[in-house]
Amino acid sequence: MKLVRLVMQLTPYGVLALMTKVVAGSNLQDIIKLGGFVVASYIALGIMFVVHGLLLAINGVSPLKYFRKVWPVITFAFTSRSSAASIPLNVEAQTRRLGVPESIASFSASFGATIGQNGCAGIYPAMLAVMVAPTVGINPLDPMWIATLVGIVTVSSAGVAGWAAARPSPR
Repeated sequence: MKLVRLVMQLTPYGVLALMTKVVAGSNLQDIIKLGGFVVASYIALGIMFVVHGLLLAINGVSPLKYFRKVWPVITFAFTSRSSAASIPLNVEAQTRRLGVPESIASFSASFGATIGQNGCAGIYPAMLAVMVAPTVGINPLDPMWIATLVGIVTVSSAGVAGWAAARPSPR
C-alpha cells in the first residue's frame, strides 16, 4: 500500500508534464474542442451520479448518507483514475462506514473494480462513438444505433480491467 500511495502522490506531476507538452504543441482550436469534450464528460459523470442516486433511493437507501460515507473512495478513484488502486480504501469504507462484513467487502470491492466500469468503459466509449459516427456516415440520433451502442457498451464495461495502464493512453 505504501508503494501505491507513493506512486499516487507523484502521478499529478507526471500528468502535469504530459499536459504541458500537449498544450504547448496544440493550437487554440484543438484546445477549445478538447474543452468541449471535457465539459461533456463532466455532464455525463454528473448524470451517472444522478442515476446511481436514483437506484439507491429506489432500493430504500438515502443517497446523501451513502455518498457522504463513500466520498473518500469516490474521490480517490476519480482522481487516481484507477479502480484497482482504490480497492483497499473501498474495503475500509465498506467495513468501517457501511458496516459490511470484511469477507463481503473484500469480494465486492475487487469484483466491483472489474465489473463496475461505468465511467471508463461506459461513458467514454459511448461519447467517442457519438463523436466519430458522423464521420463514417452514421446518424448518432438513430434510435437503433443508440440501442446497439448502449448494448455494446453495457456488455463491454463488465470486462474492462480496473487499472489505468489497461487503457490506451491518449497521444
